Amino acid sequence: MKRAQTIPAPEEDPVGPGGLCSCGQPYVWAEGAWWCSAEACRIGQAEYAVAAVDKKTGARRWLYVPTHVGVAYERSPAKNRMLGGAAGGAKSHILRWGMLRKAMTIPGYNGLIVRRTYGELEKSQLRRLAVDVPMLGGVYHESKYLAEFPKTGALIEAGHLDDKTALSRWLSTEYDEIAADEGSTFDPSHLLELSTRARSSKASVKKSGGARFDVGTNPGGPAWPTLLDLFVTHDPDFETFPNLKKVYSPEKWAYLKSLLDDNPYRDADYEESLAVLGETRYEQLRWGAEFITDGQFFRQWKGAKDGVPWHVQDIPLESLSGLEWFCSMDWGYNAPGVFLWWCCLPDGHYHIAREWKFRETPAVDVHERFWKITTDMGITNLRYVVADPATKQKTGAGRGESVFETLSKRQGKRKSLPMRAGDNDRVNGWQRCHLLLREAPDKLPWVSISPECRYGVRSMPSLVQDPHDPEDLDTTKDDHWADAFRYGAMSRPSPTRIAKDERPPVGTWGWWSNHHAQAEKQTVIA
Repeated sequence: MKRAQTIPAPEEDPVGPGGLCSCGQPYVWAEGAWWCSAEACRIGQAEYAVAAVDKKTGARRWLYVPTHVGVAYERSPAKNRMLGGAAGGAKSHILRWGMLRKAMTIPGYNGLIVRRTYGELEKSQLRRLAVDVPMLGGVYHESKYLAEFPKTGALIEAGHLDDKTALSRWLSTEYDEIAADEGSTFDPSHLLELSTRARSSKASVKKSGGARFDVGTNPGGPAWPTLLDLFVTHDPDFETFPNLKKVYSPEKWAYLKSLLDDNPYRDADYEESLAVLGETRYEQLRWGAEFITDGQFFRQWKGAKDGVPWHVQDIPLESLSGLEWFCSMDWGYNAPGVFLWWCCLPDGHYHIAREWKFRETPAVDVHERFWKITTDMGITNLRYVVADPATKQKTGAGRGESVFETLSKRQGKRKSLPMRAGDNDRVNGWQRCHLLLREAPDKLPWVSISPECRYGVRSMPSLVQDPHDPEDLDTTKDDHWADAFRYGAMSRPSPTRIAKDERPPVGTWGWWSNHHAQAEKQTVIA
């Protein structure tokens, strides 16, 4: 739908405080909607806007005019799109009207919009569909949660996804588009399984960009770590989703962030209403902070600080040549086990340059793999390997010995690991971890982690406090990397000490004196 390139003079009593478009130009209230004052942006808004025209008078009333975030969402070619960010950014509105617009223009279009529970669905999308659909010439069947558009034969269903029974209702049907509103509140396995039903063989749908899976959400919630990996960091856990590794492409997973200020229709007092929230939830809902978790255990963790790498730093291995190393390990067979390779820097800092996550791997194979990685890294000065003290228990190493004993022995051509049992004091151990994550006097963190340590980069910021013991973390979460980190921190490693050449510089009086003294010694010996 095209619109005139000029807009009328601003009207009085606008709805909402307005603001700036992403282009930096102000929104202008005209014809009952907010329009960017820049012509190019305004044309883009009109392309995806929806208007009703009075048949008698010819008067036009705009029912939906997208913000710049809404335009970016419509133009995104990605199959999977996530509208994230702050509360009040019009995410739910954009999702619903994106579907309504397609139902009006794509023959046979079939969409599904879901919330986690029926109560949430009824309070948000159902109430709005009951108002919006009749204005567009459609019929809303309240008892079926179904919107029907006779002119195009399109359907939009609404539902909830609060358990497997609810999920099963949607798995027998293919949808041209599925939108999960407040997606982070869903069970992540339910949400991902539902996404597989977004597929279409209709030519009209393919022409419009193909089937889509869309999510609108704020940070936080059970599914947020999974959504963060897929849409934001583009670093999914391929061990959890091994088949995804072959087909995952970041271009197919688009993240469009919408802040409160991006919605010119917002309530002017909305920001003040968020002030009653705790610090974490305020950061999530006001600023859409992706990497802050409610009850976050490692609050000091920052992958980057002010746009500069902080805890996550890429330090080339060759620059660490000649320094001393140690390793820490959290053992696991059915549960994941983790090795971390720590470099002890001369200035007292540490750099974790490598991780290895393993599972269902016998101790003898762990022994072999450990030395291969260590050798490939060029490490020649390995001090010790500090391990989970549970490795000393004789529980299935395969030959009547503990994991600790197996790793401490020479295996074939591979020498033994310099094993050391770790200190399992959890409270003091976590305090040591907190100290390492803090800023040192030189304004750098005591410990840095290679971006290649994807398991650590993904899991550390997502760990939360134990609800019954704030001094400990919630062990029901993926804490294996953190445990290996704790064993390393509790081993109290000293920095690499580099011997200084204290001989006087060549050509100085001290050098001549030392040179003649050494010559005299050699003469006497001769």
